[in-house]
Amino acid sequence: MFSTTDLRDLVTQVGALAVAESDRERIDQLAALESLRNAAWAAQVRITVAFGESQVQQQRQQGVPEARATRGVTEQVALARRISPAVAAREIETARALVEDLPATLRALQAGDLGVAQAAAIARETALLAPADRAAIDIELAASSEGQATRQVEARARRRVREIDPDAARRAAEAAEAARRVIVRPRPDCTSELTAHLPAAAGTAIRQALDEHARSLHAAGDSRTLDQLRADTLIERLTGQQTADRVPVSVALVMTDRALLAEDPTGEPEAHLDGYGPVPAWLARDLVTRLPETDTVALRRLFTDPTTGGVSGIDSRQRCFTGALRTAIRVRDQVCRTPYCGAPITQIDHVTPRAAGGPTSLANGQGLCQRCNLAKQAAGWSTRPGDSAPGDGAEYSGPIGPGSTVRITTPTGHTYDSTPPPGPGRADPVTEPTREHPADLGGPPRAGHGVDPPGRST
Repeated sequence: MFSTTDLRDLVTQVGALAVAESDRERIDQLAALESLRNAAWAAQVRITVAFGESQVQQQRQQGVPEARATRGVTEQVALARRISPAVAAREIETARALVEDLPATLRALQAGDLGVAQAAAIARETALLAPADRAAIDIELAASSEGQATRQVEARARRRVREIDPDAARRAAEAAEAARRVIVRPRPDCTSELTAHLPAAAGTAIRQALDEHARSLHAAGDSRTLDQLRADTLIERLTGQQTADRVPVSVALVMTDRALLAEDPTGEPEAHLDGYGPVPAWLARDLVTRLPETDTVALRRLFTDPTTGGVSGIDSRQRCFTGALRTAIRVRDQVCRTPYCGAPITQIDHVTPRAAGGPTSLANGQGLCQRCNLAKQAAGWSTRPGDSAPGDGAEYSGPIGPGSTVRITTPTGHTYDSTPPPGPGRADPVTEPTREHPADLGGPPRAGHGVDPPGRST
């Protein structure tokens, strides 16, 4: 049996693997490493399920209500695997399916004969079947999936599911319609990507309406391309504006004085646009100055500290984070403060709880998504300012700065440090590994960039 130390040694050995001399051997190396990756993922599957069952059992023994017995399990898996809780939730669902209902698929994955994507596809496409029906086609799907592309595996699994349970497709369509949603993501080219998961008929109707209107404008002599016309029509109809480029601007901008005044056009630092993320300073200025005087412009400038690069401090005697204080924390943290999460901020919470004397201040506030905020309230979780040196045993005894570290401790005793991204105009700091648990690998995680619509505070 491999110990944790053995696994760490294996990681080191694989990382230092010498590239083979011939191309034939290099292909053999690639194939062997792919089998190793599949087998490692299978091991993670088994470990994940065992960990989840153990954690739930411990919560039950501690008297935690059944509805909250699983809280925090997904987040611990996410932190250990350096993935977001949303991704971890899907991975856990797949893991349980493989362990409980699809043993043949898991064995093929363990042997390195089946790829991760194919195994996940089998688990996903058979999710609506009853456990007995799922198990009935497990061996068949596992054996027939070797050598097939993921789409082929999905199609075959979907076809077998429809043969076994004709109502499965209807239930899947109903579930997908109930989960309809709209997602806005920032793109690296200063644009946004709007994705809508809608019923098929609604999506088709929207496409036709946009296309017909765009073609009528184009036929009337509009010089914009059809794609531009479709996009501008969408903006106008969703916002109620007459033209796409006259949308009222209500933004919070964080920028240095050089960025605001355009003192250094050649080496201009970036700004931060709340609701999007990092943007060039020229775009931040243009958002306001390009609109006609008759349009509405609401601009709140939050200047960065010249020394730390963080948002200037704002304190409050209120219990909840509201107004400018809430905006400052959202702009500073950008996305959920839990390492690797990256989800939009929906709740602003106290690092040191209010009940423990924590103030409602910029220094003691952090932006979190709802999932991570609920997780940290589970038994065994704690958060505190992490300014004391790792492993020195010292207790924190002072206020944390606007850009200081928050230390998260999970029920298993693992610690993770979360630091806000640097302010505009400042480079990412170079940090050394600070995890305290000897089994942990790598350096301290930090949140990435992202945006979200406003949410409630706690």
